[in-house]
Amino acid sequence: MPHHQQAKVAQGTKLYKAINTRHQSHATRQAPYWPVFFKQFLYCFGIEASPICECDNDAIESVQHYLLHCLKYERQHAKLMKEVGIGGMWIEKLLGYLEMIQSTTQFVKETRRFKC
Repeated sequence: MPHHQQAKVAQGTKLYKAINTRHQSHATRQAPYWPVFFKQFLYCFGIEASPICECDNDAIESVQHYLLHCLKYERQHAKLMKEVGIGGMWIEKLLGYLEMIQSTTQFVKETRRFKC
């Protein structure tokens, strides 16, 4: 196996070990499908009457809004920011960086937004 493939396998193995509980594994595996659970997506298909979140922020309910801005989860956002730092509060980092996966899945668990 070429060296670059070995490195990817090693990184994948590290990520798998970091996601060591059933809930974390499920929440992380479902991340690519999260958009279908938010009003932004459902509105596009006529399932929701409006894409606006119920948090009274006049914001479109999206994955980014949920993870970073939704007023319903202010306490959980503060905890997440404390864990990953202000520089970690980017969708790409929260969902893609090995060192942030556990914090992100803990956020998901604490918000109870998804039933896992």
